[in-house]
Parts: sequence; C-alpha cells; structure tokens
Amino acid sequence: MFDYLHSICFDTLWRQTDMSAIMRLGGIYIIQNEVNGKIYVGSARSFFGRYQRHRWALENNNHWNSHLQCSYNKHHNNNFTFNILEIVNDRNELLDREQYWLDELRPTDDVVGYNYDSIAGPTHNLGKSPSQETRDKISKSLTGRVGCNKGIKWSSEHKIKISEGLKKLKINGYILPQSRPVEFYDTFEDSTEIFTCLDDARKFFNSDCSTFKKYDHKDKLFRKRYLIKILK
Repeated sequence: MFDYLHSICFDTLWRQTDMSAIMRLGGIYIIQNEVNGKIYVGSARSFFGRYQRHRWALENNNHWNSHLQCSYNKHHNNNFTFNILEIVNDRNELLDREQYWLDELRPTDDVVGYNYDSIAGPTHNLGKSPSQETRDKISKSLTGRVGCNKGIKWSSEHKIKISEGLKKLKINGYILPQSRPVEFYDTFEDSTEIFTCLDDARKFFNSDCSTFKKYDHKDKLFRKRYLIKILK
C-alpha cells in the first residue's frame, strides 16, 4: 500500500526490536492489518516508545481503541505491522502532519481503518507529561503503604552482625544487589528513570528488591507500566 521507511511485525518482542536510529526518531506511523489492509494512523515523538505502548496494550487485551483490539484478537499479532510513514523532526509540526494524513487516508472510514477521531490529537493523554500536581498525587498515594518487611524488629545483637557482615563485603569489593543502579523504562511516558540503587527504587515505589529482580530483563511490566533493568 505504501513505501514505508521502516516496518516491524507485532510478534516482535521489545528486546528484539530493531534498535536502528530511525526507531528513536518521531513522526507519523501506521499500524496495518496485513489480512484486510485496514490501518490505524498516529503520530509519535519516539517510534520505539509508541510501538511498545501499542504492543503491550494489544497483547494484554487492554488497548484504548476497541475496534483495533478486536481485529488484533481475531487476526493475531503476526498479521499486524507497525510502519514508519514519515519522519517529523520538529515536534511542533507533529499534529499538523498527522492531520494531513488523516485527511488524506481517511482511516475513520470503517472500510479503510480503525481511527475513531478525524481530528489529530493525543489519545488518552498519550505523549503528554504529567503535571507537577499529578506527580505529587502519585507520590502521595505511594506514601504510607506497608511493605512485606514492615513491623519486623531485629535484636541489637542481630543488627550488629548484619552491619559487620556488610562491612566485610564492601571491603572485599562486593557490590550488594540492593546497591546496584536500576533502570525503569516507563512505557506510558516513553521515558527512562535510573535510580542510583535498588534501595532508592524500593523506597520510591514502596516495593521490595526481590520484586524488582523478578521483572529484571524480562518482557513483563512492573505495575503494568515499567520495564526494569538492574544494571551491573
């Protein structure tokens, strides 16, 4: 249908995604059903991040576009492709270019595509950064939650033994697991946050280190949002 600049099949896991330079750029993309030719048109600041959002939502039967989701469930991921149609270097021009292609291709027509709205704009706040007020609310909601080790009281003797053991490990150059930096990739915001150590991440998310290790380097989202990589 088009001479796409780049294409990825939706059966491609995020860690197997072609990380060529073009995937780090932004612009106009098309999700295409290779069985019936129907398309979904969208814009993205980062093609890689947007591909991950769409793929995760579709694979978890949780996509904001129910029309696209139903078709995906019927035809399966190996029959859908994520295609780069146009590179847009100036982010201020993204919506103008998206509007151009919506007008040109008319994917809101049920015969043609899956788009609901003929007016370009963010869907369900995708691509938007949360306001400081929203960030404060999230932080407040995480405060005060009880972790799995809360309430445990160690004796003074036991605390001394633990402290001495940790000192010996540090002297020998051993890096404690909870002291390793950890990377959180936010699939919603298409952004990466690196905590200096697992313990800092534990405090921020009010979780525990063992949980982070379960998600480390896996194609499974922590809290249905974050991809975790514990750095060495």
